[in-house]
Amino acid sequence: MTDEKKQEFTLRISQANPSQLVVILYELFFFYIEEAETKLAADDKTGFTKELQKAHGCLNELIGSLNPEQELSQTLLKFYFYVSARIGAAIGSRSVEPLKDPKRLMMRHYEIYKADAVHDT
Repeated sequence: MTDEKKQEFTLRISQANPSQLVVILYELFFFYIEEAETKLAADDKTGFTKELQKAHGCLNELIGSLNPEQELSQTLLKFYFYVSARIGAAIGSRSVEPLKDPKRLMMRHYEIYKADAVHDT
């Protein structure tokens, strides 16, 4: 990640409400997945693994943000565990194929959080 991109995310994080922080975590997740795909295309298997580990770190933060007292959190936890397993499969196979379905599903969740964050005061 370039210094400029880091500054952009840092500024957004410093000004974000809790819902916007979740949106930023999703955006970071997608950023690292794209970086991993780029690394693999360049035959940089070590870089591919490192970027997926960063994406997994975002996923861990999303898991940590769940409120276990809310029923929806249990469903999201199972979903995040599924995504985590697919990241592991991608690392193990050194392939982006295991990430296709999780990326699509994470994008759906992202769109929902993004729309909801606008209303979080």
